[in-house]
Amino acid sequence: MLNSTCEQQEGSLQLHAEKKALAMLLSHGEDELSVSINFNACVDCHEFFKISSQMLGRRIQLHQPQMTHTFIDGNCSCNDRWSWEARIAPAMRTTATALQLQ
Repeated sequence: MLNSTCEQQEGSLQLHAEKKALAMLLSHGEDELSVSINFNACVDCHEFFKISSQMLGRRIQLHQPQMTHTFIDGNCSCNDRWSWEARIAPAMRTTATALQLQ
């Protein structure tokens, strides 16, 4: 991804499964907007669900393996702690690995 153009990166983000699942629920007129994935959503998808809940004026749930996010009026039940942890965790693992190698 680092060698991709901005346009290629944007195209990739548009294809994430959880975004497609939400679009399918909306296109079928579902009352309950609940998406389940067996992985952790990226920061972009988390923001997408927040914005979608605000624009639609509806509650959206995103079920991940160890956490359920509930999006209401542009806010998430995790208070965005999840997105910061997702950004910090890889750096912490890299640091821990480097320390072990010393």
